[in-house]
Amino acid sequence: MRFLSPFVVLAVAGSAILAAHQAVAGSMRCGKHIINEGTSQYEVHTKCGDPVYQQLIEEPVTVISTSQASINSRLGADGQNLQQDILLQEEQPMYRTIERWTYNFGSGRLLREVDFFNGDVIRIETGSRAP
Repeated sequence: MRFLSPFVVLAVAGSAILAAHQAVAGSMRCGKHIINEGTSQYEVHTKCGDPVYQQLIEEPVTVISTSQASINSRLGADGQNLQQDILLQEEQPMYRTIERWTYNFGSGRLLREVDFFNGDVIRIETGSRAP
């Protein structure tokens, strides 16, 4: 009979824990309902009720704008025209307004923060322990 080395067992266990944490990070349980990224704000309110705190946050985002330009130049003694098209990309910092709802599901439990953009959940995070 062949046994797995302790390293293999630890690696497999660590991967399973990481996968479970990532699955939970983007979701939240409200009673018997599960809320995920992409859920509408209306559905979250219907299933989870009123949050204990609401705030608007200006979140930085980077927008990349792309444009095309043509460069004309004369080359050589014969004055041959050369046209070259180039693609220009420019990063522009911008802000988007997200709405954050904070839920407190009871004493000693972790707070849950739900971020909305354009009426849909974009992020669910675990906050500090509730008082």
